[in-house]
Amino acid sequence: MALLITNIGQLVTLAGDNTRPRWRGGMCDLHIVNDGCVLIGDDGRVNQVMTSSTHRMSRLDHMIDGGGRTLLPGLIDAHWHAMLVRPTPASALAADIGYTNLLAGAEATDTLMRGFTTVRDMGGPAFGLKRAIDEGLVAGPRIFPSGAIITVTGGHATFVSSSNCPGSSADRRREWRCSARAWSPTARTRCAYARASS
Repeated sequence: MALLITNIGQLVTLAGDNTRPRWRGGMCDLHIVNDGCVLIGDDGRVNQVMTSSTHRMSRLDHMIDGGGRTLLPGLIDAHWHAMLVRPTPASALAADIGYTNLLAGAEATDTLMRGFTTVRDMGGPAFGLKRAIDEGLVAGPRIFPSGAIITVTGGHATFVSSSNCPGSSADRRREWRCSARAWSPTARTRCAYARASS
């Protein structure tokens, strides 16, 4: 189902005139199309960006009037904690995990509505929320979960219960390495061997 968004006041793109973005000093050149239109294909991806004056599309079944608003690409939050954004530290420790999951789902929806289409969860049990979003049960951004939190003994994740936010403490280089590899079946064997031989 193709979708045409018309009457966009300012359309922000990462590349103008069908060229690749040019990078200077870590910043990408942005291009702004005034009075733009966007055609989104059946796959949900942007197929074409054009100005209203050059758009010669026949009327589609699905059209949205942008009302002169600004449209920009989805934002990415590279440090996010699905389960720890909304609850207070005290409730993150003591609240029922079902309630915490509902808070995380509500926060994921709000995060998407703020323009973040992708997030990197930096620790905690976000796999269930990721699955719910991927299956369309909850509206939210695409989540790339890290899994368990690794912290120094007494660090910020030491006192969180394992049911709410799994993690491990590590103080030496070997412990950090083993904790980071703990999710890999082959790495578990190597870490157990390293501990036994030390």
